[in-house]
Amino acid sequence: MALSAWNSAASDDSPRNRAAVADAFDRSAPARSRSERAAAWGQAILAASIAYLILQHSPLSGDGGEFAAEGSGNGIRQLVWMALFAASAPLAWLARERLLPVLLRLWPLWLALAWCWMSIAWSAAPAVSVKRLVLMTIIVLVCVTAVSAIGRLSVVWRTIALTLAAIVAIDIAVALLVPSLGRGADGSFTGIHTTKNTAGAFASITILIWSFWMMTAAGTRWWQVSIVVCLCTLLFLAGTGSKTSLGAVGLSGAIAFFLGFSLRAGPLAGALAANVMLAGGAVVALAVTLLSPRRVLLALFGDATLTGRTELWAFLWQFVDRHFFTGVGYQALWMTGSIGLLERWQPTFLNWAIQQAHNGYLDALLTVGAVGLALGIVVLLSALFMSLAMERRADCRGYGILGAALVIFAMIHNLTESSLLRPDHMVWGMTILALACAALPRHDASR
Repeated sequence: MALSAWNSAASDDSPRNRAAVADAFDRSAPARSRSERAAAWGQAILAASIAYLILQHSPLSGDGGEFAAEGSGNGIRQLVWMALFAASAPLAWLARERLLPVLLRLWPLWLALAWCWMSIAWSAAPAVSVKRLVLMTIIVLVCVTAVSAIGRLSVVWRTIALTLAAIVAIDIAVALLVPSLGRGADGSFTGIHTTKNTAGAFASITILIWSFWMMTAAGTRWWQVSIVVCLCTLLFLAGTGSKTSLGAVGLSGAIAFFLGFSLRAGPLAGALAANVMLAGGAVVALAVTLLSPRRVLLALFGDATLTGRTELWAFLWQFVDRHFFTGVGYQALWMTGSIGLLERWQPTFLNWAIQQAHNGYLDALLTVGAVGLALGIVVLLSALFMSLAMERRADCRGYGILGAALVIFAMIHNLTESSLLRPDHMVWGMTILALACAALPRHDASR
């Protein structure tokens, strides 16, 4: 309405028309004010959600891992997420015009969630599955609503980047000043995270976001800060000694950069780049097969079992065919207490307690079956393709590569750690944020 009044008055500068234009803009002011308040509110919800998503598993939380055994005192976590959900609920109404198309574009995610909810019917621990499904649904809705309320890619990623930088500063301070809390038994950096692998994944995500955000129009003003943050985080990552994260951060960044810049040249160049990547992967797979996977793992990691992972995978694989298509129920396997299956499946050959399969794809196959695994992979692929498609838009350059890098990191991370479809894992949370950003309407995302 304001734009119409302005256009009608463009050729007539009479006092009457000037008054009409002023009146039109005055009437649109409440709508603009509501949108600005919703965006500010969304930023606060987003920052709080990311911070808690990462910090809820710190040594100070007392839950001892990604999931506390049910009934062991994880009620605070559930209350916090319920409070964040309640605080974000009004945003869904304020940003409803933008939220609806985002929700429709996230149909692969809703299919995966629906299958997980269906698995309650055959879950080995239905009560546990329900609790964890409620948690995942709440986290997804909070993240999607906050991103939709903010609406602008530049503001979303700036909020995420600054939140992660603050946590990195805390991590480094704790690791250097409070070694008893911020370092593992072997001296590796853990910061305020439970393990070096969790700390490594967090550091890798921070490096990817800050390095690629610096390439966007909104991040160019922050390039000096970005370099400092990336260098400090890289030193912290090296201190963790997490081989998975050290390898995945460089590989995922390189692949996303290569695909993103190839797509800028057009669909033909993008298709060519994708085929080059596939051919390269085939060559590597052939080389590994000829040399034997054991020799390759020994050469790369100095341990052919990946710290017992290959033995764990062989042990768990024997249970896959029992519930191949359906699994044993969503998250009904790990840390469920005496009612779960872990006690009957606990291997004796490992010298560390297992709380996951240390392979997200195997974990999904065990818990939600082949159907759930396929839907989880579809979610990852949709996030990747939507991010890369966004990179072709001149008004969203850099943001597509950023989102693609996070998704590719999640794909690689799940080879040796479990984050796929895990409700409160930071890697899964960042995947949801990348997917939500890619689903934003074009005219809003580029404002």
